[in-house]
Amino acid sequence: MCRQFWVRMKRIHFRWPRFLWITVVAGAAILVVAAGAVYFRQPRFDTARVWTIGTDNTKPYHYLETGPDNEAVPRGMSAEVVQEAARRSGIHLAWRWIRGPGPKASLGEGKVDLWPLVTIRRPTLAKVHVTAPYLRNSFICLSTERRFSGRSSKPLVRRVTVMGILAGLYSDSMFPGAEIIVKPTREKAFSAVCVGEADVVLVETRPAQGIVLERPPGCESKTFYPMGVEAPTTELGIGSTIEAAAVADRLREEIDAMVEDGTMGRLMKSWSFYYSGESELIYQGQRLKASNRLSNGLSGFLVGLSILLLLSFIRMRRARQEALAASTRRGPPKGGFT
Repeated sequence: MCRQFWVRMKRIHFRWPRFLWITVVAGAAILVVAAGAVYFRQPRFDTARVWTIGTDNTKPYHYLETGPDNEAVPRGMSAEVVQEAARRSGIHLAWRWIRGPGPKASLGEGKVDLWPLVTIRRPTLAKVHVTAPYLRNSFICLSTERRFSGRSSKPLVRRVTVMGILAGLYSDSMFPGAEIIVKPTREKAFSAVCVGEADVVLVETRPAQGIVLERPPGCESKTFYPMGVEAPTTELGIGSTIEAAAVADRLREEIDAMVEDGTMGRLMKSWSFYYSGESELIYQGQRLKASNRLSNGLSGFLVGLSILLLLSFIRMRRARQEALAASTRRGPPKGGFT
């Protein structure tokens, strides 16, 4: 069978100039794609510039401590990850404490270039870039009154205290008709519950864990009772201005490399009380999606290549049949043998 196949293939007349031209074009296209991939992998930002990165001292995510030389030292689970990613990428960061409007407003106003952790929401803001997520966030309600944590016959929540950024997210939909009491910080929101100004506080789970460990004024002797909430899990990425988008994306790429080589796990050992390993899960999910896209792309390429080869074979076979038919119509050469 194989011998007959090769005998038939040898009888097919290949148009070598056209075949050579197709080969050269395909090789050139591959080289262009490879060169483009290398080019776009290069830093697209000023590597000598010092980029400012903001924090509003949101424990345990990111906050500043004073070092031995009176310098600002970034601390927190996301701050240390971003700082290590910057060191490995050759990116120079200058940390600043920003009081006031929150991360996206600070980025939109150009107060800083980067923010270590920003909630990913749709639609996005025109002046703010957010990378792919590397952490997830969930919410919880806490109260100093046991009656709000019951599994049945819960009383109606009439007063909910939140930090300013959370006010417009979920509080209105989760507590319709309740009075929303907005506070400038999470600590003051907790204090409002402790002094009886509000029934419950709506807050992110990790900051709630930190505040329970370090009680704000008025809550030193209080017992907190959890109350389940139906709020979706949010994803968190690195935020930046549009100008610093390439820097943020480079930091995010390096975080993936840190997850892969185990650096992320080593850094998170100091924060294991808060960390549940979701960065690894996010990374695995992204790799699975990338593998599926690559598999689908290769499958489509192979199907397209098979169709092209089949069409080429049909055209060559048809050309050979036409050549044989033309030769038959002309008849044998004069004075020759049939």
